Amino acid sequence: MSSSAKGQAPLERPGVELDAETQLSTRRLAESIARTGQTSGLAPVLRTALRDEPMQAAAEVRLLLGELRGRDLRQAEALHSQIAQDLAAIQGTLPYNWTPRNTAYDTREDPLFGGLNEDQAVYFAKRAVPAIQESFDRKENEVKHNIQKDSPQWPEFHEDLIEAKASALEHYIFRTIFSHEGGLKPDPKSKGPYPTVAGIQYITLHDLRQNEETRDAIAALGIDERSTPAGLNNAQRIGVMRIYLDDAMRPARTGASRRRGRPVSALDLLAGLQDAESAAALADTFYRSGGPQGSLHVQNAINAFYEERGLPKRIDVDKDFGSETYGAFKAIIEDPRDRKLLLDLLADFRTGEYPDDYRRFDYHRLPQNLPEPITIP
Repeated sequence: MSSSAKGQAPLERPGVELDAETQLSTRRLAESIARTGQTSGLAPVLRTALRDEPMQAAAEVRLLLGELRGRDLRQAEALHSQIAQDLAAIQGTLPYNWTPRNTAYDTREDPLFGGLNEDQAVYFAKRAVPAIQESFDRKENEVKHNIQKDSPQWPEFHEDLIEAKASALEHYIFRTIFSHEGGLKPDPKSKGPYPTVAGIQYITLHDLRQNEETRDAIAALGIDERSTPAGLNNAQRIGVMRIYLDDAMRPARTGASRRRGRPVSALDLLAGLQDAESAAALADTFYRSGGPQGSLHVQNAINAFYEERGLPKRIDVDKDFGSETYGAFKAIIEDPRDRKLLLDLLADFRTGEYPDDYRRFDYHRLPQNLPEPITIP
């Protein structure tokens, strides 16, 4: 990969760089706050600086918050909450780990935004992967989600998605998942002989190789019994993501394929929702929890929605993501208010399974002032 700015994804292009003296003074300030517990009067000063010199101040503030999180998470959270609105007003999208980078984002250079109008492009520029990383960096002890500022992981994964001819919707979904899973950093909580990387477990590779429905597709990627999660390249990881989602959504795919008279992929079903946010939430549910447990969360959320709305109907809770579950999910999200409630309920059930991952699930909740459903081609 070229290390030149021209060859990098827009989110990673160099911007404001802090000199050594500024970095040292900022770190000392973080140490002082952590030691004394005092931030009195600091927030107004930072808010003023963010308005007067937004680029320089944003770089300093990101460094300060990053340093403070490593020393006193509670103080960092408190300080960030006081200046979040001012920071959000200028940041657009912030790259991973609060590093000093250019906050300008040219959506024309990102295939995710091809074919979208200006309002849609701006929305997703603010909603894309960096927002996920910003959320995770504030989570206590969740070090596996840190992707360092000089890491080539982001531009490489970005370019490998292009090489894999990923659709714009796949770009959004897979980059979301890649960030949720901490990039290529091995998961310290891994079980088994080899560490989990990018959310891919060694047991998952084994099961996909043994499954008669998936083993040929896995073999076509060059994955065999010697393959480990860390040893995969990004083309293989992207292939595994596709195969895994196809397998998790197989019952609904089978029914749709029969009706349409042609093979239907998980991506086809996700695109059929005609809402990128709902598609990403559904895909991440299956990727994190697997087919049966992910289906259980979706079915519980649907029935909880019906109960919340005072509707008598219910769907079967059988841990099988079939046509009934898919159809109910799709019908509910057609109304923006119903869509928000359903995604909130889905996040609630997912949090019940993995309480420590609540920020991951909260990302897939929608804001109160939510846009209309947005279709990504």
